[in-house]
Amino acid sequence: MDQEQLDAMLHSLAGELRGLGVPVSPKLLPGVQVNTRAKRRLCRC
Repeated sequence: MDQEQLDAMLHSLAGELRGLGVPVSPKLLPGVQVNTRAKRRLCRC
């Protein structure tokens, strides 16, 4: 999944939430970052 797809999903989800009456901050910035650290550390407690 690339950055454009993540940003589009964020925009779409924000619209859906607003449609349901859930408050969403107008200050959301594009540029979602996926935390891959947890994936690399799986089962290494």
